[in-house]
Amino acid sequence: MTLASWADLIVEGRTVRLPLRTVPALAAFLRRHLGWLAVHPAADDAATDIDALLQRALRVTDPQDTTVPAG
Repeated sequence: MTLASWADLIVEGRTVRLPLRTVPALAAFLRRHLGWLAVHPAADDAATDIDALLQRALRVTDPQDTTVPAG
């Protein structure tokens, strides 16, 4: 949802097509348009949201962490 929301913002602000709604496709799309997103007024919010998503993913995939958040 987070990646798709930021991709939607890019599509609304540029004349580009929305990528497939898969994590690899959305991540690649965001990477391609990072320069545009970085100067957008919502850049700080995007960075915060994407960092939070990354931190959650790292907690889930960290083999040393025995707790897995549910829900």
